[in-house]
Amino acid sequence: MLTSLIEKWHPNTHTFHLLTSECTITLEDVAIILGLRSDGMPILRLTISSQSLLMDECMDQSLI
Repeated sequence: MLTSLIEKWHPNTHTFHLLTSECTITLEDVAIILGLRSDGMPILRLTISSQSLLMDECMDQSLI
């Protein structure tokens, strides 16, 4: 079944072209399949650039 779906995938439009119509995978589909919660606070992580800015800010305040 998976191989059949892969053959129907069109990367230009990011959709599956089936006999009846065209369908796409939404974020809701991914959340349901993976069992992810879609309510509550977002999970964020610092990027390297934001970490270095935070460290610079902390160093500047420690000199005062």
